[in-house]
Amino acid sequence: MAFDRKGNLYVCDLKKKAVFKFHPSTGELTLFAGGTPDVPMTPNFPVVDHERNCLYVSNSVNDAPGIWRFDLDTGSGFMWYDRPLGFGNGMALAPDGNSLYVAETFARRISRIPILADGRPGEKEVVAHVDALPDGLAVDEHGRIYVSCYEPSQVLRINEDRTVVTVVRDEEAHTLCHPTNCAFSGDNLYTANLGRWHITKIPVGVRGKSLL
Repeated sequence: MAFDRKGNLYVCDLKKKAVFKFHPSTGELTLFAGGTPDVPMTPNFPVVDHERNCLYVSNSVNDAPGIWRFDLDTGSGFMWYDRPLGFGNGMALAPDGNSLYVAETFARRISRIPILADGRPGEKEVVAHVDALPDGLAVDEHGRIYVSCYEPSQVLRINEDRTVVTVVRDEEAHTLCHPTNCAFSGDNLYTANLGRWHITKIPVGVRGKSLL
């Protein structure tokens, strides 16, 4: 899920292969993109890019293209990153807004895709390899990347020098149970946990990068 500046919520629906738009002011849920044969998506995670007025959506198929891009006003879109990813999953904009981080789950790496001046994607580079299955991404106010890993159950942090440290790890997968997406609220990081269908609050002592 992702909010835009108008408070609209964008939600990926894997079953319907579509992205829906929820309007909190009216309670209306409308089809935003996909859901048709001409947009063959496996939508997983959306990221709003306000500067370019678009929504990026990861296409979660292993060794397949890649990332869709949709206009926020019209919902029209195209396959933006058309090169294969190792199961593109969670994503996050870099602090300067000029690149997109993506978790490649089955490749066990976090990659960075530059966004060129004309909006096209540049050459992908690997930010870090991780000894885990990365799922969700979030960036703090210092530009460090937090990675929630589905297996083993842990949250990692990639520092500015690209070293990888463990923030928290649950060997028994009890409290932190196969975390998928993650997001900041204040100086806490929250993870959605697929294993027990609950949300875990992790005090990290730093605020997330503003998404607005």
